[in-house]
Amino acid sequence: MYFVNNVTHEGGDIEDQPIYSPLSGDPEFQDLLEDLVADLPVRATRIHDHLAAGQLSDASDLIHQLKAAVGIYGFIPIYEAANQLDERVNNQQEGIVETAKDLIAICKRATSEAKPA
Repeated sequence: MYFVNNVTHEGGDIEDQPIYSPLSGDPEFQDLLEDLVADLPVRATRIHDHLAAGQLSDASDLIHQLKAAVGIYGFIPIYEAANQLDERVNNQQEGIVETAKDLIAICKRATSEAKPA
């Protein structure tokens, strides 16, 4: 799994920490970033639903789109989680649906706010 239980980060469990984009706070990208952050859990849920229905090809297409979007905006932990799911789907490994649930959870941690100094 992508998440490791009981891993801590400065200020608490890593699973509770927001995920920031390096573009946060840049007025040129703020509206786009806010739209993406709002859409990430929706995208991840669609991926999960396709996987749960056995529609691997459709899910794979959505995973690639998600990876591109989060990669452009610098959400590296989300990219890595999506990449792990992509590998599991491509190799038809066990735990695909559970990994998709992890992706939903990590997408919910994304924020368009600027990282505190």
